[in-house]
Amino acid sequence: MASRGKTFIPEGMTDVEYILFQQRQAAEQNTIDTRPRIATPKKDRVRQIVRGVKSKAQIRNGRRLVIERGPSAVRNDAGEVVGVSVYVRLFEGRVEVPIDRHRIFINPPIQLIKNGKRVRKPIETFWSILWESVETNPASEGWRP
Repeated sequence: MASRGKTFIPEGMTDVEYILFQQRQAAEQNTIDTRPRIATPKKDRVRQIVRGVKSKAQIRNGRRLVIERGPSAVRNDAGEVVGVSVYVRLFEGRVEVPIDRHRIFINPPIQLIKNGKRVRKPIETFWSILWESVETNPASEGWRP
């Protein structure tokens, strides 16, 4: 048996063959759901966010986060969609809080964990990560408005 990390794979079997072997064994024992899963490509996730954000402002803890421009798709050198870009402003009452306005999310998540359950709502997840990024990292070191 060959060892790769903590998994022991029988000699002569590739990683993929071993995974398929394990899935077949588990299916015979009825321990897993073997129905094929359809993965949502990144560009579809981003498209859901770009097209789905209707509200341009949200209020949380007495602060108002306003989308100034975007969201728009971020592309890599090959032209593939890899993330979301958005420009935001943050207000406390009528006073603007100085933050770095440009936020970029590469491979944005599409689901949240709420009360121990996964909730698959891309727009709600986008607002959640947007708020988290503004609250935890308002501006990078040395940034000036």
